[in-house]
Amino acid sequence: MVDDNELNCQLIAGFFAGSHHQLAFGNSGQEAVAKSRALKPDIVLLDIRMPGMDGREALAEIRRIAGLELLPVIAVTASSLLTEELDLKDRFNGYVRKPFSKRELFDELAQFLPRHETPAPGTDAGAAPAASAASAAASPAAAAPELIAKLRRLAAEEWPALRQGMAINETKAFALNLETLARQWGCKPLNDYARMLARDADNYAVVDLERNLAEFSHLVERLGADHPQPQ
Repeated sequence: MVDDNELNCQLIAGFFAGSHHQLAFGNSGQEAVAKSRALKPDIVLLDIRMPGMDGREALAEIRRIAGLELLPVIAVTASSLLTEELDLKDRFNGYVRKPFSKRELFDELAQFLPRHETPAPGTDAGAAPAASAASAAASPAAAAPELIAKLRRLAAEEWPALRQGMAINETKAFALNLETLARQWGCKPLNDYARMLARDADNYAVVDLERNLAEFSHLVERLGADHPQPQ
């Protein structure tokens, strides 16, 4: 992240607090070029309006560095001019306009950052990746008919909109509801799935969250395999 405004850098640092991402900061176009050359980052968030070397000039210099010709660089600007926005979208790989929300930024980053399997709480970084939603439900224990009925209702009424919107707070509430149900009926696969969703939401792991949300209907099918739906 390169921005001559320290507050903007602090905002980005706060967005990523507690996540697995490693961040480096700069406050000038010259630093953007130097740190890109030294660190070979996965992605660069580059402010446009900086004294001295601005974002456009820094981008041109970064593109001249061997091996960084295709480095994803996202333009960050406060400009609301349509002509400038179109120009930046043409030059850069991505574009976000200040002030932006955490969701807006992460949606843009998700197009470029490699997928990362988030470790389960209490495991170290070198441990095996956390299980996916599919594997969490691979061998479900027998589930009570009342629980299955509640899950099917959630799958029909709440889950479609949640999967479409991927709102973080709503996802956390959904995960908490699932965890409560899992504890009430002693259903470990559902509890594991709920904790995974909550972890994705807390870490704003957008790609993992989207994938695991999509698995909810399959989880319900597996848990309800012994309880056919009434005709």
